[in-house]
Amino acid sequence: MNNTALTQLINTYGSKSPGYQKDKKPVAVFDWDDTCIFNDIGEATFRFQAYHLRFKLSFDEFSLKLSDQMNGYSEITYASQSVSLKDLKADLLADYAVLLPLINGGKFEQAKKTAEYRDFIVKLPFIYDGLYNSEGLGPKFAYPWVVRFLANHTKDEVKNLAKETLRQELTDNVEEITLTSPDMGKAGCVNHVRKKGIRIQRLMIDLMNTLRENGFDIFVVTASQEAIVQGVAEEYGYDVPNDHVFGIRLQIKDNRLTDEVIDTLEYPINYRSGKVTVIKNHLPRPPIFIAGDSNSDYTMLTAFPETALRLIVNRNLKGDMALLYAKALQDKEHYILINRDEDRGIFISW
Repeated sequence: MNNTALTQLINTYGSKSPGYQKDKKPVAVFDWDDTCIFNDIGEATFRFQAYHLRFKLSFDEFSLKLSDQMNGYSEITYASQSVSLKDLKADLLADYAVLLPLINGGKFEQAKKTAEYRDFIVKLPFIYDGLYNSEGLGPKFAYPWVVRFLANHTKDEVKNLAKETLRQELTDNVEEITLTSPDMGKAGCVNHVRKKGIRIQRLMIDLMNTLRENGFDIFVVTASQEAIVQGVAEEYGYDVPNDHVFGIRLQIKDNRLTDEVIDTLEYPINYRSGKVTVIKNHLPRPPIFIAGDSNSDYTMLTAFPETALRLIVNRNLKGDMALLYAKALQDKEHYILINRDEDRGIFISW
């Protein structure tokens, strides 16, 4: 049934359709994380950066990324733990004060033997997941927070960091692991649960290539940092050019990323309605096809009356996406619903 819907889309809008115009190619938009790949390259790159101490931040620059409060909240909750942001900040600053001279001296293996390192690699990602999952905060605050740690890298350095991360993740098992910090500092012992293992999705590569071969223009609109996704979307057969990837952006000064996240009326943060605005302002035409997986994608999946076909990755989420799962089961002409094998990290073919 899904092949029928795709064939109909191509016959109606593709390069062999009667009304096709080469200079006005039909637009296909893909979310990236958990849509084009299994798991999240933005989150994985942040963890890789922390584990390998790939920071270019002075102590003062690092301290500015941490706060006693965010959006009026002084405590974050993740994995059944509620921890004070003030305490996490104090502990991470103490850790970074020990680690920074070793980072600057290139003594990474020595740094990894310290208690401060074991504390750092748990409590820093704990803040991201706490922001993401805490009521009153969520992805709108977590996404722009996490990308600021890329400051002082060039775009090419960020792209290479993402590629290193993906190479590592492709060799990891698909599993959840728990890291536990030493019982030290003001926050004490903290647990961080993380997903391992990213998987390339041949199903999505083949779909992109089929649409491309039939005259569609392929774009990626993502809530991950733009250069991270550019680094991996240009490889592995996805072949999405850099100027067709739209993600969270940082201001650039002297060819290096700053920690200032671009969030304007013209280019907002790519989350929910922000994705719609980016599509309207920066893509050549409204999308005929959209693929997404999360509640963050719901708005773009439903915003454009021109969209003829929507691909939904079924992650058994609650909220807005649950409405689309139900709709996809009923309307197989305008929706494609694909499932995932969570143990192997692959999408189940339609």
